Amino acid sequence: MVKINPLLCLLPCWLLLCLLSTPALAAPPRAELLPGADSRDWLLIIEADGERQSNELVIAPLLRQFAVGKVTMSLVTTPVHSLTRWQIPLHTLDASPEVVPSLSLGQEQTPALPLPLRRQAGTLVAQPSQAISPIELQARVLHQGPLYPGQPFIYQLSLWLPANMEAPNLTEPASDAFTIRRLGEDQWQAPAGSGLPGRLTRNWLLQAREPGLHPLVSPRFQGRLPQDNGTSDPLSARADTLFVKIDLAPQQPVASQLTLSQQLSPASGARVGEPVIRTLTLVMEGGDGNRLTLPKLTGPSPLPAAMAARPDGEQQQERFLAKGVLRFERQWRQALTATAPGDYLLPAITLPWFNTRSGRIEYARLPATPLRIEAVTPTQEAFTGPNHESLYLVIWA
Repeated sequence: MVKINPLLCLLPCWLLLCLLSTPALAAPPRAELLPGADSRDWLLIIEADGERQSNELVIAPLLRQFAVGKVTMSLVTTPVHSLTRWQIPLHTLDASPEVVPSLSLGQEQTPALPLPLRRQAGTLVAQPSQAISPIELQARVLHQGPLYPGQPFIYQLSLWLPANMEAPNLTEPASDAFTIRRLGEDQWQAPAGSGLPGRLTRNWLLQAREPGLHPLVSPRFQGRLPQDNGTSDPLSARADTLFVKIDLAPQQPVASQLTLSQQLSPASGARVGEPVIRTLTLVMEGGDGNRLTLPKLTGPSPLPAAMAARPDGEQQQERFLAKGVLRFERQWRQALTATAPGDYLLPAITLPWFNTRSGRIEYARLPATPLRIEAVTPTQEAFTGPNHESLYLVIWA
């Protein structure tokens, strides 16, 4: 008979509790080398998630091995996260190593980067390699969590370009599966030093037309780079193609925020036969409001007896808010008329919608609204009649 230690039975549960109690680890620091105009010039880019302090990055190993230019630190905030970026110009010396050493960044370490081989003017290398392009393109999707058809998200393209680039031209992202619109203005970050590349950032707002795994082809950059002999070389580059997964949308409208309100005009004092204008306003953020219609809002609940409603027009608008949020607003107008005086109760309105932030179905509700219709008094009828007769007499005269 085999005896089992009871502590071993508790071990899986203990490990599970440890895993659940451990917070999610952030991505490690990232480092990248970009070539400058001279074969000895490089631009070291270091990025770390979150907001960091300038003294967290220790660059002492670089000072002992390279000629280091002015270090630039910037905080980049996106709709989904923030990161800290350092730009460090490096100039290799005769005694410099062929590897950029790892640097301490708080409690973490940046990766070590080998210096790529570059062809120097007037020299021959034993194993010639292809010249490194001075253009670097990076594409990414700024979104966290699942995506559904119609839900807007940001596609961001970053370009590292020489400041003396001539005739620059950048096309648009290419994909038949998305509705693509330019978002905001371009952002240009000047080079950290002479002969080093600068950073150009451009954003687009995309909305998928249908679910599936769709390729998103990067825009192509074209330009001409001036040379020392007075000529210029044509350059062309494109970032990697991204594949964006779009999930099947639920039956309810998809949004990150949705509100529903109404207004009655006049709110009180309406009489029999006079129209009361009812305006329903729906405000949606992070969704596609074009899929909403008035019958889905009002539902099957009938109006009270002796009251009729007719459409009185509708209007809609959409605009971009801070950080690329798409805000959609739609209004429906109804003219309500009653054939008899009394107290009426307009039925409540309930609109189910899927909250992309919480991943749950929620409800936008308008409670039942009381509406009082006054009777037309004989004095008002008598007062109204002579007015018409007087008007006819004036016109006849």
